Amino acid sequence: KGGGRKYSFTRSVAIKVSIDIYMMSIRKKSGGPDGKYYESSETIAKFESVRQWLMKNCKKNTQSDPPNNKLLANLTCSMLQFQEDAFGKHVNNPALTKLPVHLFEDFSAGGTLCIILGTAYRVKTEQSWRRFDFLIPSRMDRGLELFMAIHRDLASCRIWEPPRVYLSPGLPNASRYMEICKRHQGAIVTNEEEATHVIIGIPGLRDLRDGEYYRPLQNRGKSILVHWCYYPDSYNSVIPIGELGMGMGMGPEVIE
Repeated sequence: KGGGRKYSFTRSVAIKVSIDIYMMSIRKKSGGPDGKYYESSETIAKFESVRQWLMKNCKKNTQSDPPNNKLLANLTCSMLQFQEDAFGKHVNNPALTKLPVHLFEDFSAGGTLCIILGTAYRVKTEQSWRRFDFLIPSRMDRGLELFMAIHRDLASCRIWEPPRVYLSPGLPNASRYMEICKRHQGAIVTNEEEATHVIIGIPGLRDLRDGEYYRPLQNRGKSILVHWCYYPDSYNSVIPIGELGMGMGMGPEVIE
């Protein structure tokens, strides 16, 4: 299910990567998308395979107003922004859980982004929308309707579903994690094999929440894509190498 079971540690992000965790203080302040990334010619070009798939497999919903790569890039960016505005951590009792960003970054033909955008165009046709204008405050109900359909389609394809969480025995503050799980429409399971996420207490390890820590993920030219500890992947940032201030090199086990 999108990469397998996730293990979360209440005192450390992950034992295996603890030596590859660094500290700095320029974390993104929200989980919204990087607009410049979706405006770049390199990113827009990646949507060609998605566009071709949509025109072939969603012809009924795209032929009246065929999308181009730039339009698809703008739509994807807008959908990510809507997720942050409507379901982000600043929202009390959000109607839905934010979908992982990596689902929007699969540009392969028939991949998760194709399914997401295919659903978007189907809903647009079914509801007779003239345009995707769900970022307008008065049209937020459209965005909610759209994401409810996307959640259903991804679940029916068994690509993504609400989390099933296993809490290790003796986990401190277990009730807190149960409440978080409930807020994200998840379920607590008693069998670890049934879980999509496993939360494990590791006593005695340093608490990374005392500062802003990150883990480098991917080389992007003169910049690095980094993941911030204790934050979802929507907070991942692309930071110039010169601003990272890391005192050690990054080997192939860190940078893909």
